[in-house]
Amino acid sequence: MNRRKQVTITAREPTHPELVVAFAQYLETYRRLGGRKIVIVIDELDKLATAEDAISVVNSLKDLFHLPGTHFVVSVSEDALVRFVMRGIPFRDVFDSSFDDIVQVGPPSPEDAWKLLSYRTGGFPISVALFCYAWSGGLPRDLIRTARACVDFRRRLGRPVTVGELASPVVRVGV
Repeated sequence: MNRRKQVTITAREPTHPELVVAFAQYLETYRRLGGRKIVIVIDELDKLATAEDAISVVNSLKDLFHLPGTHFVVSVSEDALVRFVMRGIPFRDVFDSSFDDIVQVGPPSPEDAWKLLSYRTGGFPISVALFCYAWSGGLPRDLIRTARACVDFRRRLGRPVTVGELASPVVRVGV
């Protein structure tokens, strides 16, 4: 009688520690080959479904925060932090205990807004930049959206326009 041994292999999801080790090894290999520091940016952490999800993400990333030559930048809106605190969620505590530095970034000044738009487009008129700043309330994302609407309007007309000409159509569109 011929007996054969059978082996069954079942795939399983890697555990969190296994994923951390694998990612850390990947980053170390990348850093060694390139010789550069690595910056990992996590934008709009507050857009996760719940504050608990955001806290979970921060806690799960803590194992990676101390890798040599690797830096993390995480953005959370001030409004979201206030909402979390008002709901009694210790989000700020998790941030304070997880990160070396927490930098609060205020809205740009009108001059900063003009410089940003000029840098992105190469010579954005200051009068239009000030209109975009006012309409956006100083919020960078809305500043850029308003500026795009102004540029689109100018392109459609095919000629330079004044702030008076573009203000009404841009406001009407509701950028």
